[in-house]
Amino acid sequence: MRIRHGFTLVELLVVITIIGILISMLLPAVQSARESARRTQCSNKLKQMGLALHSFHTTHKHFPPGAANNQQPFGARTPGDPAQWGASWMVYIMPQLEMNVIAQKWTFADGHNDAPVQAVIGNTAGSPQFPAFRCPSSSLSAIKSLSGPNSMVVDYVAIAGTVNDFGGNGSSGATITTGYGHI
Repeated sequence: MRIRHGFTLVELLVVITIIGILISMLLPAVQSARESARRTQCSNKLKQMGLALHSFHTTHKHFPPGAANNQQPFGARTPGDPAQWGASWMVYIMPQLEMNVIAQKWTFADGHNDAPVQAVIGNTAGSPQFPAFRCPSSSLSAIKSLSGPNSMVVDYVAIAGTVNDFGGNGSSGATITTGYGHI
């Protein structure tokens, strides 16, 4: 009788099948761990923005405006006209988020109510995409430009309160488009 020192084809196929099943059970766990890490990153970005807002408040004795421009007083803009949109709160907290180089590309001027605002004309920041304002697990695509050179897709928005930018109090003229924000 001959002694065989190798594996049979059936034994080899069984081992490969078992390894395949183990890997297929491991992949969802790896994906789940990755998604958990991305959610943690989103949470950390929110915390960093909260700290940046409070740091801005400590420095300037007020929170940054939700949006401002230097062309017309608050509430006197034409609703939905992107040419009259100014900088949002995101631009104001860039220095606190260690984005000084990017923040310095924005042109600031004294606006209404003595608030520094972004000058729409002369802005050299272009159509920026900042990872600090994007959640890694977001399902939004990276759109380069929405309605102008100063627009970008963001995953975080701020609530302005009961005064809107459409000529009065309340939210009668306010429209929120999920996932899109003007910077």
